[in-house]
Amino acid sequence: MDRQHRPHDRSTSDLAGEPTLTISSHSDEKAAVIALAGELDLDGTARFQQTVLDALATETIETIELDLRKLRFIDSSGLQAILRAKQSAHQAGIDARVVGMSPAVERVIDMAGLGDVLGPSSPDDSS
Repeated sequence: MDRQHRPHDRSTSDLAGEPTLTISSHSDEKAAVIALAGELDLDGTARFQQTVLDALATETIETIELDLRKLRFIDSSGLQAILRAKQSAHQAGIDARVVGMSPAVERVIDMAGLGDVLGPSSPDDSS
């Protein structure tokens, strides 16, 4: 069964109405891509987790790709949310991997000692 899923966009705004986090997701028959832009902090983690859960609920999904290339800021709650997303996917038998990240996010991940766990991988990596 060939199922195409519509893209979903979710965003959070700060007090001035400026978007702080935008989450875009789309999927095809076997892969879901969740792209984050802006800032992943405590304010956005619940929406991010819900997006991951929505992707995991898709019966045919085998892989979730987390695209962090447009994420300009991440705090400890954001790191924890990404770790939880990977753990939830693993428990569901689905591969979840980071496919790209901004230099700012890469620095935070490296400083937290999570480069081996959250470091970007290419789609054809087998690890």
